[in-house]
Amino acid sequence: LLNSELERFIMLKGETVQQMFDRLMVLTNDVIELGCKDWSDKKVTTKLLKAFSPRNMNLDTIIRRDKHFKKMTLIQLLGDLLHNDLVEKDIAKSMGHNINNEIVLNAITMHEAKSSKQVTKTQKKEDSSDEGSTNEEVSLIMKNFKRFFKKRGFKKGYSDKEKKKRKSIQEGQRQGQVQE
Repeated sequence: LLNSELERFIMLKGETVQQMFDRLMVLTNDVIELGCKDWSDKKVTTKLLKAFSPRNMNLDTIIRRDKHFKKMTLIQLLGDLLHNDLVEKDIAKSMGHNINNEIVLNAITMHEAKSSKQVTKTQKKEDSSDEGSTNEEVSLIMKNFKRFFKKRGFKKGYSDKEKKKRKSIQEGQRQGQVQE
């Protein structure tokens, strides 16, 4: 009965990765205590990933294609899944934070504002401050981009490899002239 439950093991709706792992480990330990030798660490690892895959097929594919997947332990897989879960939560939190700010700005009622002109002025100021920060970011990126190419000698028409080749040829010619 427990063995068939393990075979049909899936991640429940609303369940976290840690809760799924704990539930899988309880089932696995119960089956092992009853004397079943089929459930090795590798089989439990693949079962955990298989149960997680409907939630994120891309991560499942990435992990399975990793060259170290066959040697991956259960704890390493759990760490990867938990890390991905945290990253997803951070992204959702940051996007939710931006969405909430926009909703708050749009929720200003006419009773709170003295006139519609003031509302449009404040919105224009906010838009211009956003544009200003965006312009500053773009100018900083362009500045760093130009510095990068100046250091690399991008405008000179030849690469570092060609410089080294020319130097070695010139040094060889000089040594040849000195030896003669």
